[in-house]
Amino acid sequence: MSRLELTSQVLITSQIEETIKALEALQSDERIVKIVKEDNFLVEDAALAIEKAYLASEEITVIILAARLFSPVVQNKLLKVIEEPPPNKEFILITPSKATILATIRSRLPIHVLSDTASHEALGLDVSQLSLETVYPFVQEHKRTAANEMKRS
Repeated sequence: MSRLELTSQVLITSQIEETIKALEALQSDERIVKIVKEDNFLVEDAALAIEKAYLASEEITVIILAARLFSPVVQNKLLKVIEEPPPNKEFILITPSKATILATIRSRLPIHVLSDTASHEALGLDVSQLSLETVYPFVQEHKRTAANEMKRS
């Protein structure tokens, strides 16, 4: 996670909790406000974020908003405060998919796709030595693998 800073941005990662912990580790004299949702970020959550943004503060306040999904309605509600944040306010949106972020938000905040370390299962097939002789037994062994089992790999 090399691009982590306590500045306004969008972070794309499936490891939301780990990313928040890494951001908190960067904290020096900033105040961090977190609004984290497991699934959808709601309009009420956006209203709370806006309320927190307009609280007067001499110190820099980093408002971390994290969820699997930010609906267009929620993003439009946040747009004005993200476009013109109050003094000493920074917004960090964290979500697993760049596609869920509206173009208007993407044009106003830098987007950083964090490389998530995915665990890879050994397939028992040497990709560098592919031939019909090595692929055929592999296909025969895995031809009855259920579709949902294949997606897991």
